[in-house]
Amino acid sequence: MTVRFDPQGQIVKNVTLIGDLEPARIKELLAVAGRCPVQRLLTKGASIVTVPTVVARPPASRSRTLPQ
Repeated sequence: MTVRFDPQGQIVKNVTLIGDLEPARIKELLAVAGRCPVQRLLTKGASIVTVPTVVARPPASRSRTLPQ
């Protein structure tokens, strides 16, 4: 399965099925693919929480010699 955005901003999911499959089996497999956790999250809508992580800059390095 591959997923991409099309020019209109829609999510396009390509599902590759291999084998000589009857139409009913294809329909069943696509239904299963539609119930994957990622698709459920996207179609339900997801809340996005942004957690900032601030990392202090290390002090300017000074020429130091390592203890021996």
